[in-house]
This record gives sequence, structure tokens and C-alpha cells, in this order.
Amino acid sequence: MNAAWEALQVTGVRNGREMNTSMVSLFLIAHLGAIPALSIDLPLEELLTPHEYRTYVENPKYRKRLNIYRACISRNASALRNYVRKRQIRETREFLDNIRALTRYVLEEPSRAQASSKDFRSNEAKKLEIRLRHLLNSLHDYQMAVPFEHRGEFEAAARDVGELRDQLLGQLFN
Repeated sequence: MNAAWEALQVTGVRNGREMNTSMVSLFLIAHLGAIPALSIDLPLEELLTPHEYRTYVENPKYRKRLNIYRACISRNASALRNYVRKRQIRETREFLDNIRALTRYVLEEPSRAQASSKDFRSNEAKKLEIRLRHLLNSLHDYQMAVPFEHRGEFEAAARDVGELRDQLLGQLFN
């Protein structure tokens, strides 16, 4: 117990003043433990609106599904922006998880949908890539606006979005 307490009593110098960060560390540990971790293995029915899901099921074509994903990612990105501005961490984490789950579905989509090589170079794929690029820039900006202990979640979401964007770019230029 003493070793753990000593590890938490870290001192630093800020603006010429020595500060004890043990209480801040204890607060952050307690605060992070109070917010439950969310799962990014969400079913597609929960991520899409009922209309989007019905359209998704009815249209097995890759292009149509990319439009649905783009609309859903845009909606989640807009909500994420609002919650970051309001500093509502729980809701911010929920929408980050939604975006991460959506990227995983889009990554798996070529194997589920009817896709041709022409579909990989379609305007829908280009529009989705552009939207992902904007989202990636926004995630990096939002990362600086949230408390330090939540930045890792933004990094993970940015990594997933970047991976999807890289796959789309590879499809566009192959």
C-alpha cells in the first residue's frame, strides 16, 4: 500500500511553483472508474436509423450502402461535435464508440455487399473518403479540447477512421 501511495505522490514544477499531483491522480482514477467502458461491438440496427437500416437491408449494392454509412457517420460526427462543445464526456464516448463501430462495418462491407471494381472507384466511395478526412481532422481538434485522460479514446477512433480511409484510398487507386 505504501509503494502505491508513494507512486501517486508525484510532484512537478509549474510556473515556478511546486505542486503535489497525488490528489489530482486519485480524483482522475476515481472519475475514470465511474464512467463505464462502452463496447464498440454494437449491432448495425442500433447504429443506423430505422429508415437507414431498412434501406441497407433492401439494397445489397456497395454504392448504396456507402451512402448510408456516409450519412450515419456524418450524423454521429455532428452529434460528437455538439457533445464535445458541451463537455459531456459520457455522450462523447458513446458517439466515439458509434463511429468506431461504423468504421468496422464499412471495412467489412466489400465482403458482404455486391461490389464490382467499378464500385470501389465510385463517387460514393470518394464522398465517403472526403467525409472521413474531415472527420479525422475534427477528431484531432476535439482531442485537444477534452481532458487529457480521454484523449486516448480519440486516438483510437482516429486510428480506426484512418484505417478505413486508407482502405478506401487503396480501392480508389487500384
